[in-house]
Amino acid sequence: MKKLVFAFACAVCATAAMAENYFGEKEHSWCVFQIGIDDPVQFPNNSYNIYGLRLDLIAAVNYDMYGLDLGLVGISEHDVIGLPITLASIANGDMYGLQIGAACNVVGGNAYGVQLAGIFNYGVGMGAGVQVAGVNVMPVYTGVELGVANITKNEFWGLQLAGVNVNMSDAHGWSIGAVNSTTRLFGVQIGAINIATESGKGLQIGVFNGANDFNGMQIGLLNALSNGAIEILPIFNANF
Repeated sequence: MKKLVFAFACAVCATAAMAENYFGEKEHSWCVFQIGIDDPVQFPNNSYNIYGLRLDLIAAVNYDMYGLDLGLVGISEHDVIGLPITLASIANGDMYGLQIGAACNVVGGNAYGVQLAGIFNYGVGMGAGVQVAGVNVMPVYTGVELGVANITKNEFWGLQLAGVNVNMSDAHGWSIGAVNSTTRLFGVQIGAINIATESGKGLQIGVFNGANDFNGMQIGLLNALSNGAIEILPIFNANF
């Protein structure tokens, strides 16, 4: 069986090489099938793009990975487009598609699509789509985030559902959780504790609501509004 798989890999890569020579020089060679034990023990080597199926017996590394990625650790030095289903999926470039990491998904560029992870989703660029994990961390995200904790460093647009939602800059949309904290709120916070530390416009519903320079309503057991007619009120506070 191993000989058959190896022969198949050789055949498809030879076909890819002939196509590459026919159609012109490419920056990276490509293949439609790869088996990786643990880089550099993989066929073909890590300079190749994979357009098709990659099997990561332990860990495999390629430049671009387009297609179905199965195994333990799949690493792409550039982009991932398609369906990685691994223990850990890592793209140093962008990700487009459905990324499933039993432990984690890590994206060094932008992430567009659906990311499902058992422990965390982490990215350093922009993201759009759906994230589901224990912890979701992105600088800028548009879409839906579901987790124990959602952390956005710059801007969030959409719906957050978690035990803790932390937006270090702007939150546009809905944040629903036990604790919701943002620098500037433009939307709705629903939770036990809701905080907008600098400014905002919208609605806070919770046990404790706190906001500075806020235009909107607060409904809760205790409402602190720095620019309200009365700064601290039970049940209801507002400024328009």
